Amino acid sequence: MLLVMRMNFDKEILEKLNILIQINAMSAILGKSLKEQVKILSITGLRPKEIANILKKKPNHISVILNDLRKEK
Repeated sequence: MLLVMRMNFDKEILEKLNILIQINAMSAILGKSLKEQVKILSITGLRPKEIANILKKKPNHISVILNDLRKEK
């Protein structure tokens, strides 16, 4: 019983952390172009799927942008 309660507590903490990460990410990219937004979120260590979720885009679209950014270097 105690283990189940602990698992629920851990899940709740992770969900709240995820919300905070998304809020922080949104404030960092506010007013920037999509390409700049993807670059910033990628630099912070987010994966393409996570970036896509934040920006409400498809992961493939984000991967294409990341690939273009790599080519520019």
